[in-house]
Amino acid sequence: MNRKLFSILSVAAVLLCGGLIMVLLSSNKAEPSLAEETGEARSVRTGTLIPAEETVWIEADGFLKARRQLDLSVPVAGKAVYVKEGLKGGVPVEEGDLLLSLDDRRARLAFLGARADMIQATNQFLAVAGLDERERPLWETYLGRLERSGAENLPSLPEAVGRIEQLAVTKGVYAGSYALERAAMDLTDHFLTAPFTGILTGEGVSEGAWVSPGVALAGLVESGALELTLSLTAEDVLHVEPGDGVVITRPEDDSRLFGLIERIEPLLSAGSQTAQIHISLDVPPEERWLPGAFVSARIRGKRFDAACRVPREILSGDRIPLYEEGTLVFRKVSLWAYDGSDVIIAPDFPPGTEYVATVLQNPMEGMLLDREGDS
Repeated sequence: MNRKLFSILSVAAVLLCGGLIMVLLSSNKAEPSLAEETGEARSVRTGTLIPAEETVWIEADGFLKARRQLDLSVPVAGKAVYVKEGLKGGVPVEEGDLLLSLDDRRARLAFLGARADMIQATNQFLAVAGLDERERPLWETYLGRLERSGAENLPSLPEAVGRIEQLAVTKGVYAGSYALERAAMDLTDHFLTAPFTGILTGEGVSEGAWVSPGVALAGLVESGALELTLSLTAEDVLHVEPGDGVVITRPEDDSRLFGLIERIEPLLSAGSQTAQIHISLDVPPEERWLPGAFVSARIRGKRFDAACRVPREILSGDRIPLYEEGTLVFRKVSLWAYDGSDVIIAPDFPPGTEYVATVLQNPMEGMLLDREGDS
């Protein structure tokens, strides 16, 4: 009997507990509805969509590099008899400066011998050619210049046609001219001059050292003409084009240079996420900007005559939250450009349209809003 009573009491206790739980759940579920019924609004900041002229500014970092740089070498072997300041790295040079000369005695003798042979062949040609009063002065002028020329300033042969050309070939004039040009090139190959103004790089070369053909003796980096290559996203590249201005800043001292976009490398595949742009810079002679310096660039990109700028963070995909008569409304926008933390959109809204500048958690269209500053 006691056992039966215990079973009945246990069942009753379970039912009572279940009822209490249902009451609690029902009470908790009712709270949001109660809050909604009270008309409680969220406090937000707003801004007004005002169409204005907008410019897309794109920022990126990179390293300066010389517009031209090359390795210096000579095509012949020989002993270095002159070396400008040892061709040490950091030495500034001007275009045309003599940087290195090799022992050229053999090459000079070969040039002098070839020139003598050419003078002899030309004299023999003049003796038998029977040139008229128009042609003879040309050949005599050539012969006089040849006798005074060096390897760097050989005169050009006068033009000859028909019988005169055949006779010049027979007398060895053309063969002698070719041999002389080869000897002149071999002689000039023993000298190395700066092809442009710049700064030398490398370990240097000592006078008296033996130089091998084609081996890099030093590097030359052009000074005063720099360029900057930047990687931009595919989105950013849509808003720049050759000729756009760029402001270059050196972070350590805030010095500035101005440049122009020279060219844009196209995206090479559909999946490319970045593209290369090349910026040319002209450095004033009195300023010291060197290749390898880290710089920040700010590019003036596409300009819109009339557009709206809003914070990027408030957008929900391609929709913007608007404040309309105390409620939240979402409207689709046309995105024209991303600009840092902002986005530029088409001005497709009536005058005075207000957007919600506060980032809302779990926003729902139609929810009540309280604009900050309203009484």
